[in-house]
Amino acid sequence: MTQIKKFITEISQMVTLLKYIQTKSIERTFKELCKDFDNCINVLTLNSSDELEQLEADLEDLNKVEPCA
Repeated sequence: MTQIKKFITEISQMVTLLKYIQTKSIERTFKELCKDFDNCINVLTLNSSDELEQLEADLEDLNKVEPCA
């Protein structure tokens, strides 16, 4: 997120002519940042799914245990 914020700040401060000259570089950087961000989100999502499955398995195990009288 910090890299994306820095990238947007840099682009917004560029002179108009310079923006047109560096369009390919800007586009490449943008695509790389999007890919990195998407990868991070995918990792977080996978970790959350694994944790949820583990919690559900633990809950099933707890439900199998008979309460002490």
